Amino acid sequence: MTISEIYQKYRILPGLQDHQLQVTAVAQYLCDQTNISVKVETDNIVKACAIHDMGNILKFNFSLMPERYEPEGVAYWLSIRDEYQKRYGQDEHTATVTIARELGMSDRVIELIDGISFSNAVTVCNSEDFTQKICTYADKRVAPTGVVSLAERLEEGRKRYAVNKPNVAAKYYANDYENLVKHIEKIEEDIFLQMGIVPESINNEAIASYINVLKSTELN
Repeated sequence: MTISEIYQKYRILPGLQDHQLQVTAVAQYLCDQTNISVKVETDNIVKACAIHDMGNILKFNFSLMPERYEPEGVAYWLSIRDEYQKRYGQDEHTATVTIARELGMSDRVIELIDGISFSNAVTVCNSEDFTQKICTYADKRVAPTGVVSLAERLEEGRKRYAVNKPNVAAKYYANDYENLVKHIEKIEEDIFLQMGIVPESINNEAIASYINVLKSTELN
């Protein structure tokens, strides 16, 4: 199946489709810019990034900006969320990994998906896994509005979690946030040491040509 066919099969929210495609496009752009002496698993990166948030409907707060869920409407998407809960449980990451397994993804792709989480920034930063660093960083450059700077994305995420997941936010931002940010910034530094571009080179225009190609890319 192509990426678009997978999204259709699993009835992924349009905004979530856009996010996953944009993250994948950023990651693939980074792969294309990486020094040839550095090992990068482009195929695994595309697979992991394209499905890294497949279960995220489970954590959506549909009471906020309901107009975003037209034309189907909030009631429709709530019914899809109910189906996800019955099939996959309450946790969005568990759902994502289960879907990845259903799609026949390898253990390596699952590992890359696991590493994308903000909470894993320290582990990813301290590793020598450049492929994982690209996956993790690409997700930290895409906000709901599209590609933004790392600082803008982190601030957007902080505000969104404060509303949608206050308990998680309280834990992160009281104890770990500054340390996690420091390590994400180090990941950015490590990545661009291996490239002939700067972080500002990554923008919506730079990845636009990747998006349509990715939609028709076979994922399995």
